[in-house]
Amino acid sequence: MTTIINKAVQEAIVGIKKICDKESKSQYFAFGGEGYKSSVRHFFESSTEIAAGAVQPGSKEDLAEILKIIAHYRVPFAVKGGGHATNPRFSSTKGIQVSMCRFNKIHLEKDTDSLLPPGSDTDETHSIVHIGAGCLFDEVYREVVPHGLNIVGGSSIGGVGVAGWLLGGGYSLKTNQHGLGIDNILQVEIVLPTGEPKTVNNQSQGDDKLLFEVVKGGGNNFGIVTEFTVRVHDQANPTCGCLLQYEVEDFEEVKTAVVNFAQQEDPKASIVAAFRYYCNPGGIQAKLTVQCFYDGPLPDNDGPFAELLEIDHKTQSGGGDTVGWQSRRLPANRSILPIHIHTPLAVTPPNLRALPDIIIPKRSELVVYDNYHLFDYQTSFANEALDVQDVQVDEIELPPPPAYSYADVVETASKTPTGISLTISGAAPNLNKTQARRDVATNQSASIETLLPQSQDHIKRAMAGVGENPRGRWGNVMVDIYTKEIIDEIGRQASKAAREMSGHGGKRVVIDIWPFTKTMFDNATECAWPHVKDQPNGPILAYFLWEGSENDKFWIQQMERAMKAIKKKVDKARAPHAKPLPVYLNTTLDTTRVEDVYGDNFEDLKAARKKFDPRRVMDLTGGFRIPHPDKQ
Repeated sequence: MTTIINKAVQEAIVGIKKICDKESKSQYFAFGGEGYKSSVRHFFESSTEIAAGAVQPGSKEDLAEILKIIAHYRVPFAVKGGGHATNPRFSSTKGIQVSMCRFNKIHLEKDTDSLLPPGSDTDETHSIVHIGAGCLFDEVYREVVPHGLNIVGGSSIGGVGVAGWLLGGGYSLKTNQHGLGIDNILQVEIVLPTGEPKTVNNQSQGDDKLLFEVVKGGGNNFGIVTEFTVRVHDQANPTCGCLLQYEVEDFEEVKTAVVNFAQQEDPKASIVAAFRYYCNPGGIQAKLTVQCFYDGPLPDNDGPFAELLEIDHKTQSGGGDTVGWQSRRLPANRSILPIHIHTPLAVTPPNLRALPDIIIPKRSELVVYDNYHLFDYQTSFANEALDVQDVQVDEIELPPPPAYSYADVVETASKTPTGISLTISGAAPNLNKTQARRDVATNQSASIETLLPQSQDHIKRAMAGVGENPRGRWGNVMVDIYTKEIIDEIGRQASKAAREMSGHGGKRVVIDIWPFTKTMFDNATECAWPHVKDQPNGPILAYFLWEGSENDKFWIQQMERAMKAIKKKVDKARAPHAKPLPVYLNTTLDTTRVEDVYGDNFEDLKAARKKFDPRRVMDLTGGFRIPHPDKQ
């Protein structure tokens, strides 16, 4: 038995198609085509939904009209930038999928509008960059690096989107020097839930000032951002990095070295330590890896990495360019190496020692890089691909039945819809509701395009390749102090979860440790997500990967159990009666309470929701929803 799509969704699709059918840069995509797949595709299979329809707005004006239609019919929707959200229905939906991929302009310029704080160092030609909300960090780095510049950004591997990362806060390996991503936002262009386009910045006053502040770290609670303006920073030349890999018998010594590193105060030095467990055909493989980064010429004697380098290890050069910070000007006499984002293993890595612009110091395995593209090519793509290369998913496994599978609209248009109410206040501009209903009821050829298949097999075939990896989640525990006991518990919980992999479709169990310095929030600005100077903290990050929707509940429970045990050790190590740390929303499970995300800012943000979203339009989408004061 098939389920008819809600009539309100069907009518909204008719209205959206009319916008796209005009002389417009926007386009609507029905189920099954490549444009639809691109619009709904997410990094994980488990966070990819079968949407009723997908639209790629091509201008702020079109986006405003689309949002008005969505608000008018009160239909569910989601907004996707890069698609790296791992919680289902945070940037995916069974309603209307809005893909921001056409907002893809990147423009470097000097700060002619004086958006930078007074006294800021500025490049003679470039000091800020305008970034479209549909951009990935991969392409942003490739735009800024030829100028010897960089930004505080997210991963340059795997297609991390700028919008979601920035709207959630933005921890980076540049944070110790320059703060969070949200602290580097100078201006945003946003379409409010009312459909009104706005441009607000750090010079705005009154309500505009408030809007600028609450957008930074406020997720998708206050509208849809179309462009960010962020400050750029000079990139040190050269920079150093390597990936150290340790065997199980050396774990204890490495954990002690990581604790000692966490006490160092050089903001240019960073590590990412990770307990990694892989379920391979030969059994479960355990690794402890430490990625080392130094944002500048390395101090003598291996600087802060000396203790880690003294422990027996294997070395891979670079270790992964997770923030694009190895960027430098391209050599004038060399063409750019071919980079294949989605097929890294299809490219043969270059011979590092044959290339003259890499200098390998005699004193250690740390490699000094003067070419971002070389570093990125040799380390990031290859190393990240090795993390998932043996996982093959031929088709998406979907839990039956889909929420929106279509039958013949002509025969059922007169039936009473279920789910979303058709009671609507106000009127949508440029939309004749009576005419829209008549189109649905009488124009069969127009309606056929919006039909989803009724067969699960057909859905699987049509959606093959959507969902780039198997199922998975991020999870985190916030920490403001690292002790040996905490790191011991992290290792213990990773090992404990890994022992369950072979019986429950498990593929990866990874828990990361990112030590920080006390300088990390020196540049904190007024934002929705609370972070304060001289109160450093960051996430212990868990990443579990598995196959089969029947294993979702098991692995989410395993992650919750592991995070609870680690948090217990963190709470014990913190000062007595210490305030709870706000949870980093970009990498936490959807079971996290929204008041735990926003802490002391929670009540003020509720009032801001009422001001900027009076009709509760953003309640129709997913994410960590700040409650509306008028919510019944």
